[in-house]
Amino acid sequence: MGSERITISPMVSRKIFFEFRDLCYANGVAMQKGVEQLMLAAVRRNSQATGRRVGAILSLQYQDLRLDQGQYGSIRWPADSDKCGKEWSAPLSDAGRKAIDAVLQQRPGIGAAYLFPAINDPSKPLAVGVAAAWLIAAEKIAGVEKQAGGLRHPYRRKWVTERKHLPDVDVAACGGWADLSTLQTCYMQPDPETMQRVVSSPVRLRETLEQ
Repeated sequence: MGSERITISPMVSRKIFFEFRDLCYANGVAMQKGVEQLMLAAVRRNSQATGRRVGAILSLQYQDLRLDQGQYGSIRWPADSDKCGKEWSAPLSDAGRKAIDAVLQQRPGIGAAYLFPAINDPSKPLAVGVAAAWLIAAEKIAGVEKQAGGLRHPYRRKWVTERKHLPDVDVAACGGWADLSTLQTCYMQPDPETMQRVVSSPVRLRETLEQ
């Protein structure tokens, strides 16, 4: 984490932590100045909208935005920030476009500049470890137990699970999973509502009468 100092405001931390949790992709809260609050809120909005890894979001540069493509624009997700070294292109939703527009309004930039730069060195992206430390601190101050299954993965699992009704191949392409088996076994989770539909909504088959 280097020399990046973390100072927490308990009241602000509690408020934003629960907002992050409710929006299902918390990434942490740390308040040295107003810029950190705006930056982490923007990371949260982009995470919730895209389903992407925090590291991939923090590595985004302005040149990766393709806001003139598709209904709401799209993002080129570079291979160098992908765990499998694969480049992706995925469309934005309305919420995702609003999140990007908020970043552009707060921190206009071009080219290879990072959307979420490190606090003390804008030539580098904000470190995942710093965002993780903010989340841990926010959980502690808010008196919230750590989510089961990891620090950030539970929220990404929820993003996937909310899209179980859509084709797996498209969910994987939008969220950045190269391996469908990983998506299905590690991220897609059963939920009570879907399970109830499974037992309550069979497609009745006609019995075959023996001749």
